[in-house]
Amino acid sequence: MYVQNLIKDKHKVRKNWQRTRSEGVKRKLNQLTRRIKWELDTLRFNSYRAYLGKVNPNDSSLWLATKRILKQRFPIPPLKNGIAKYDTNAEKSEAFADYFESCFTTEADTASQNEILEEATNRTEQSNSISPTSPSEINLIISKLASKKSPGHDLVTNKILKNLTPKALSYLASLFNSAMRIATFPSTWKHAIIAPIHKTGKPANSSLSYRPISLLPTLSKVYERILLKRIKPYLHIIPKHQFGFKTQHSTCHQLQRISEIIVHGFENKQFTTAVFLDLTQAFDKVWYKGLEKKLKALDLPAYLFKTITSFISDRTFQVRIDTDLSARHKIKSGVPQASVLGPTLFNIYCYDILNPSNSQLAMFADDTTILTQDSSIDSSIQKLQSSLNEITSWFQKWKLNLNPTKSAAKIFTLKRYENPKSIYINNYALQWNRKDDSIKYLDKIVTPSVHINNKAFDILRLSCMGCRVTHKNKKATNFTKQIFEDLPQSSMVREKQSNPQRYGYTLH
Repeated sequence: MYVQNLIKDKHKVRKNWQRTRSEGVKRKLNQLTRRIKWELDTLRFNSYRAYLGKVNPNDSSLWLATKRILKQRFPIPPLKNGIAKYDTNAEKSEAFADYFESCFTTEADTASQNEILEEATNRTEQSNSISPTSPSEINLIISKLASKKSPGHDLVTNKILKNLTPKALSYLASLFNSAMRIATFPSTWKHAIIAPIHKTGKPANSSLSYRPISLLPTLSKVYERILLKRIKPYLHIIPKHQFGFKTQHSTCHQLQRISEIIVHGFENKQFTTAVFLDLTQAFDKVWYKGLEKKLKALDLPAYLFKTITSFISDRTFQVRIDTDLSARHKIKSGVPQASVLGPTLFNIYCYDILNPSNSQLAMFADDTTILTQDSSIDSSIQKLQSSLNEITSWFQKWKLNLNPTKSAAKIFTLKRYENPKSIYINNYALQWNRKDDSIKYLDKIVTPSVHINNKAFDILRLSCMGCRVTHKNKKATNFTKQIFEDLPQSSMVREKQSNPQRYGYTLH
């Protein structure tokens, strides 16, 4: 208030000076200008000091403060594509839209893929009666929405929804029930506004260096959550090796599972060969016809099946840069990223991925790892190549493209070996990661650190640096304990379970 009063006084003095042109009034105006500048600087300093005083390393405030500094947005520079150059925001938005449209497109169907679609799928006809939603269910969903999320093209924010009256919630319930009754997903909710986000380390003047972030209407996400709740009872077909987008499953759980498999190989003096596969734009390349065929395997009620089919079809997008929008473009493939149903639909699409009998498969969304073990390194590599060929064929069958240049292969063992045979992805030879080098998986560093006195325990560091799923974590769930029970029961695991305090472990 004090600064605001000073500014008001300054405005009065300025008007007086403009009228009188008095030197005394001019000096007073200059004094007020300097005083206001000093007060504003002091206010900013005190405000920032108070903000830093509230930062606590024991909660998320420190991370948010760091992110606020590091994640600053910079304007997109002029884009180049060969000799073409795009300077204005309107030109940039069209250039991005053309590139993203090519990303949201799959290759033409082959004869073998058409045969897949023609294969009969056993689908039991379910009742067409819907499971209606209610104002209380909608209110619960809205109450859990983040208030600061950006809105879609309709500019309806989460904060607006949180202020709806009970009567408005009743209207929404009637709207959602009507949509389910006629088994449709409204077309206006299938339109996305895309904001290009620069990939760190890539050239900023190329459209290929940006990833699309979709902004969807808030009401669309509410409707998706209603549908997801009704789909969950039918998701029993999702395999156990898929840990992505599943309740009580995390990256740390999957890393713990992989590390225990490797430890089991160490203790049995085996070679564990592993390949970490990278998929190119996996979520953007989901084949709609193939996904529709997979949905039939769920035996969903007719209204849910048709609504989900409506959800993935006839989707459109526009690219926005500042206030400029591109023309509308069609989305011909892919599950909508930033949507609620998208991750679950991707899991359904990959539910029947082959799980070769002579290997172990570990998946977290599209991150896929194949592991094989044998006392002979040649036999282990041969098993890995055989399994890799089967998995590669499945990906090709369902139009998902492996990226051999970003995939990695590694041998985990305590035994010596020299010049192992190469493994291949579509005739591309993968180079084995060096024995003592770490490897990055699920954004964590997997490090095979081994000490002579207690090899097995130190190998546990493979789990993931920074993950605190079970190590001295009082919040470890019963599900985490179940994962340990399902893992290979090495002597180290049995010893930890019988004497957990020795290793700082507590499983509740």
